[in-house]
Amino acid sequence: SSAYLWDLEVVGDVAWIASDWGLYAVDVSDPVDMEVLHRMSKLPHPAGNGSFLSMGANAVEVRGQRAYVVTDQSHDSLVVLDISNPLGPIILARTPLEDLALDSVHELYGLDVVGNRAYVAADGRPVSIIDVTDPMAPEPLFVPNYNENKGNGHDLKVVDGLAYCIHGPGALTIYDVSGDTVLERGSWTPTDDNTEGYAMRVRVSGQTAWLTRNSETSSVVAIDVSDPDNPEALFQADIPYASGLDIVSDIVVTSGYHDAGDGDGVSLFRMACVAGCPDGCDDDDPCTEDACDPVAGHCSHTPLDCDDGIGCTSDICLSDGSCQHNPTNWCPGAGEPG
Repeated sequence: SSAYLWDLEVVGDVAWIASDWGLYAVDVSDPVDMEVLHRMSKLPHPAGNGSFLSMGANAVEVRGQRAYVVTDQSHDSLVVLDISNPLGPIILARTPLEDLALDSVHELYGLDVVGNRAYVAADGRPVSIIDVTDPMAPEPLFVPNYNENKGNGHDLKVVDGLAYCIHGPGALTIYDVSGDTVLERGSWTPTDDNTEGYAMRVRVSGQTAWLTRNSETSSVVAIDVSDPDNPEALFQADIPYASGLDIVSDIVVTSGYHDAGDGDGVSLFRMACVAGCPDGCDDDDPCTEDACDPVAGHCSHTPLDCDDGIGCTSDICLSDGSCQHNPTNWCPGAGEPG
């Protein structure tokens, strides 16, 4: 059977992969011949009885020589590791949900670490703040009341005091987390006909937030977040069941999966083009449809289609952008242009 790969963090030549089979350390120094260095899929039982408990990893964040991992287990919801030796990570701390004042949730899904604070996303609680100054003893700073309307908080990224959280069917909500509380700013929600599936990953670059959704349509979305109170969709693409998401330079990389296989693979988008081509795409020709191609990364100018489907007319586009259909002389009943 196959595993779901939920999250990825690459540091130097090592990729740390969170999956429902555990946390993997993979040597990626040679992309053609990658090697698994270590897999952590079990943790010693907290009772110290010599037995082990299974662990699936939902998200991973690497900061220096430490890796912060949120798992699918309530008894080890937040695990901190010393990863100075990728061949044998050392457990520094393992904290149950109840110690984080999150014992009413099922599990943690999303994670970001900024300075001495960890921001976690859970079902019904999109953003909670944990003080990780002492990784051996994380302390909850802010835990919001349960809100069933938000659905599962699946992933979040914190940039300049704002948390961008995706939840439910793929909605994006922006929160002010600059202090010790969480204040909601603005949100974007998929249209009524695109609410199937659920949120997967979110990344932020400049004034654009990118998110992936596990759905057949509108599964990759770029959102203008220049006004945190009024985020607006810039671009939506249909990559069946998009899941993974990362940003490399000005390229957005997404991956997807599908039972039939037609959603597998990697798709690339150029950020600058999605946000609008640098010089605009208007060629001042009213007889072309101008657009910015986010995959190719350049403008396209498609001739306006004036074909009326009648063989006895010559179809042209006029200087005002309207179509004219001139009857040909050899057709019966040829008359004045129409």
